[in-house]
Amino acid sequence: MSAYDDWLNDLCSEFRGECECLQITPQIATPKGPTTLFAPCQFYVVGSMDPVFQYLLITHNPALPDLERVIEVDVPAYEFMDVLERLKSRPEFRLLKTGHTFVPGSEDAGTLTEFLDRSFSSFLARRWPAVIGARPGIMSRGNVNWVVSLYEIRGKLIDQSSASVAGEIVAELKAAITPQSSVACTPTYPHS
Repeated sequence: MSAYDDWLNDLCSEFRGECECLQITPQIATPKGPTTLFAPCQFYVVGSMDPVFQYLLITHNPALPDLERVIEVDVPAYEFMDVLERLKSRPEFRLLKTGHTFVPGSEDAGTLTEFLDRSFSSFLARRWPAVIGARPGIMSRGNVNWVVSLYEIRGKLIDQSSASVAGEIVAELKAAITPQSSVACTPTYPHS
C-alpha cells in the first residue's frame, strides 16, 4: 500500500464515519447532494511534478469495486498529456450524461470524457500561472451530476489533511440535503 492508498482509505473512512454519526445515509444523500464517498466510489489521482499539482477524481460506477483507485503521480510535464489521454480512455469516463447539466458550465450534451477534456484543458491553458503561484492546498472542485467530482490540488494530495477534506465534503452534503435526524457526535477513526 502506498501513502496515497492510505490517504484515500482514511478519507473514505472519515467521511463514512462522520455520516454515520450524523445519520446521513446514501438513500437520503444521493442523488440530492454533491458527489459523496458512499459506496461504490472509485478514486483517480493524477498529477505532474513540474510544477507540482494533482487532480483527485471521485466517480460512482456500480460496475466497479468500491474504493478502486488508479494513481499516476510525479509525472514529468512532457508526459502529462499522454497520462491524461490514458486516463480519459477508461470505460467509466465514457459514460453518457443523463439529462443533467455539466458543472462547471456547459449546456451541451456529452460524456464524462468531454467534461474532463474541458476541465483539464481549461486548467492547463488558462490557470497554469495561478497554479504555479498558488500556495499548497485544495484549489477548486467541479461536479458532474452525482457521478464524478474533480478536485484540483496545488502540491501533493497526501500533504493535505484527509480529515479536513472529508469534513468539507460532509459539510457540502449537509447543506444540500435535510437529514431525517441529525445528532452531534465526534467520530473516532482508526489510523494505521
